[in-house]
Amino acid sequence: HTPPYTNWVTAATNVQEAFDETTSLVLVGPGTYGLSSQLNLNRPVAVRSANGAAVTKLRRSGGTIRVVSITDSNAVLDGFTVMDANIGTGTGGGINMTGGTVQNCIITNNAAESGSGVYISGGTLQASVICRNGTANGFYGGGGVYIAGPCKIRSCLIAANAAANRGGGVMVGSAAAELDNCTIVGNSVGYKAGGICYEGGACPTRNSIVFSNTCGNVG
Repeated sequence: HTPPYTNWVTAATNVQEAFDETTSLVLVGPGTYGLSSQLNLNRPVAVRSANGAAVTKLRRSGGTIRVVSITDSNAVLDGFTVMDANIGTGTGGGINMTGGTVQNCIITNNAAESGSGVYISGGTLQASVICRNGTANGFYGGGGVYIAGPCKIRSCLIAANAAANRGGGVMVGSAAAELDNCTIVGNSVGYKAGGICYEGGACPTRNSIVFSNTCGNVG
């Protein structure tokens, strides 16, 4: 753990410290990285796993926190499992993004008031699996993904997420968003749209499969 973390021998043991040190790329080796505070991607830096999401995990290790926050339009998170967040009444349990790119990730077992898996108001979410996330108390939903602003969601599997209210898989709020080449399957909600809930704004949905989602109370 010796700055500037230029090789595996002196590599950082903390992802945030590595991110804060570099200006371009953080390459992360296999392992499970426990976080006691959220990982903040607030600069144009790519954080990329060396061996993929199956063996490289970012998880909440304690406290009421989300796992990742992405606020820079050129930041990238590539190839991680993002898991075990619980932020209670906030938004975006696994990932809260206002810009940047998330790709090749597995986002699972996260909880929040809205957007348990991902709360996205900008940027691109692509080639990722968002599964088995659930809202903490069901207010305004989006068990898998809550869309809150102009964004692109491409080639994602959104499956087996749950919400008490509005959008077990995807909740579309006031947004000019695009949803392309996605599969939205096996999600559930207590009220209003097990698969996708269109509550406001525009969200063209193209070349996508939406099936086998359930709603406890038709509405």
